[in-house]
Parts: sequence; structure tokens; C-alpha cells
Amino acid sequence: MPILELLEKEDFDPETIEMLVQCFEEILADLHLRMLTPSITLLVARRTIEIAKSGERDPVRLRQRVLDSLQGRAA
Repeated sequence: MPILELLEKEDFDPETIEMLVQCFEEILADLHLRMLTPSITLLVARRTIEIAKSGERDPVRLRQRVLDSLQGRAA
């Protein structure tokens, strides 16, 4: 799972990591993507981490911000 590999390099607590993985999986489902689309899932993983690093910890808002940013709206 690409997000886990990326999270190894970050300094998030275990609860935040669990939330990020859950959000990542939900975003992929929202976008009807499967883990077999590596370049797109990697983009989603990076965007999820980027927005979380900006301080967003609410899973609903995080998920929406990632989806908005992928659709060209302000994150």
C-alpha cells in the first residue's frame, strides 16, 4: 500500500497514521480506484499526507480536501 511506505518517512503518531490509512482507502473507493493503479494511488497518498501535514486531522474534512484538490478545487 503506497501510503504506508510514504508514512514511514513522516512523523505522525499511530492514531493519525491509522486515520490517514482509513481516509486513503475511502478516497480510493470514492474515486472508484483500486490499488492496481499505482501512479494514481501514489498521487492520492501523497496528497493525503500533504494535507495532513498542513494540520488537518478531521477525517471527514481531510477526505473532502483531498477529493477537492484532485478535482482542481482549492484544498
